[in-house]
Amino acid sequence: MSLWDDFLKNITTEFKDRENFLKGYSTARCLHPKTNTVTAIKYLNEVNHLNFLKPDPVTGNPTYCIDKFSLVTLQSSLYLRTMLKKFNLDTIDEIHDIGGGYGNMAWTLRNYGYDKKYIIYDFPIMHDIQRYWLGKQNIKVEYRSLDELNPGKNSHLIGTHSINEMNLPDRDKIPFNKFKSFFIAHNKVFNEIDNMKYFKNLAEKLQHNTEHLFFGDNDGPLQSQHYWFLGIKS
Repeated sequence: MSLWDDFLKNITTEFKDRENFLKGYSTARCLHPKTNTVTAIKYLNEVNHLNFLKPDPVTGNPTYCIDKFSLVTLQSSLYLRTMLKKFNLDTIDEIHDIGGGYGNMAWTLRNYGYDKKYIIYDFPIMHDIQRYWLGKQNIKVEYRSLDELNPGKNSHLIGTHSINEMNLPDRDKIPFNKFKSFFIAHNKVFNEIDNMKYFKNLAEKLQHNTEHLFFGDNDGPLQSQHYWFLGIKS
């Protein structure tokens, strides 16, 4: 994860401005990207009927891409909609979120009504940001390092553009087969690692029934070069 070293230094500096940290260059690039209106409309059309879609909190001065919604909020809602089609999250005892951004996915799950154990695994500075941002929304979750990942048998894994940015030794720390279900969003290649090949090979080692969804697939991602890898134990 050495590629993240410079990003984390810059994000640490930008987070000193609590009122505007989401506008920071590296923070926006890594955690809170902007998008054009055409792309935003495409996302909004998919999720605007969902009762858990809420306008972004003002914490950190978010960048709205359409109405009062950021791209991250629209994406989180789309990810959750897809998960709900594939999995019954109401029966899941714990959710493990690897690389939880600034906390938007945890916030979206709470808006949906999931109130059980939620654990975010991330860098220390990211945990500071998540504690601050989620704390402003009165949301409490647990924070752990990747080395502490030990899911129960009735657990769900979320990794949205996070696992695909890890080096291979860090990915080996994830006990995929301990999870009842998982949802992973990834791009094709990152830091010279072929993620398509990696997740295809991973699927052959898993005890889950898996799907790999591509742009244009039913229930698939709305942008090319984005891919979703899902699995559930029967």
